[in-house]
Amino acid sequence: MTWFRAVGAHLIVAVVLLITGAPVQAVAQQQTIPLHLALDTILRLDATVTVLTSQIQSGQLQLTATVSGTATVNGTTATVMSQPIAITASVTCRGGSGTLTLSTSEIRLNLSTGLTAVIGAETLMISATCGGQTPTLAVTASPGTVALSDGTVLTTSQCTVTLAASSTTALGNDVCSLEGLICKQLFPLMKSGLTQDAVSTLNQILTQLAKILH
Repeated sequence: MTWFRAVGAHLIVAVVLLITGAPVQAVAQQQTIPLHLALDTILRLDATVTVLTSQIQSGQLQLTATVSGTATVNGTTATVMSQPIAITASVTCRGGSGTLTLSTSEIRLNLSTGLTAVIGAETLMISATCGGQTPTLAVTASPGTVALSDGTVLTTSQCTVTLAASSTTALGNDVCSLEGLICKQLFPLMKSGLTQDAVSTLNQILTQLAKILH
């Protein structure tokens, strides 16, 4: 399981992939994916995504899935009853820099107080650069909302967490490794349509990201 947190931002983790080229639809062996997100002290979500189908179109992988799990909203426990969720992913690589973009649709919660809540659609951009003596990692979380059924709306603004280190340090090496996984492994696998290998590599990317952020 992977957990990310940043002050003033929410970070999403989901195992997804992208294959460029003509639209491709696949129903592979059913996979479960850990999905964790933190929104300051407002929200903590621990859920599992079960992938049902995938369709690659227009440079994105579109997953249809279900999600269920638990959450905490402003200190109040909540349940994520099994419900549909859509997840998309895209990758870009240029000049020693790779960016993985993950997006999810909204998620509904049932709070222990009897209220319900909706976590708004989320987008996370992970950019790793390894083109010089100072490798850099930037993780950008889009503005987040949690809307309660009593009319309360909890929000956060967009936030970018940036880490930079000399290429001779362990952190610098880890960032370069992440860029290599995104651009030298995942991107070619996606272009070749090697879905299972791409999923395996994406798991490595998320593991490496968790190592760096912790």
